[in-house]
Amino acid sequence: MAARLKDIAKDLNLSVVTISKVLRNHPDIGKETRQRVLQRMKELNYRPNLAARALVTGAATRSA
Repeated sequence: MAARLKDIAKDLNLSVVTISKVLRNHPDIGKETRQRVLQRMKELNYRPNLAARALVTGAATRSA
């Protein structure tokens, strides 16, 4: 089963919002927290789910 943001957040006792901010390189996130999250993502071989992203952004419903 693929790792989800929710799984990483639970493992590190952080919120999903914090994990999302790390992915977006948000300035509110401290260096230590960013490193912990990125390390855990690497350990779990996290890959964004592009199909889920398309559903959220509406990219799948746009026509050319």
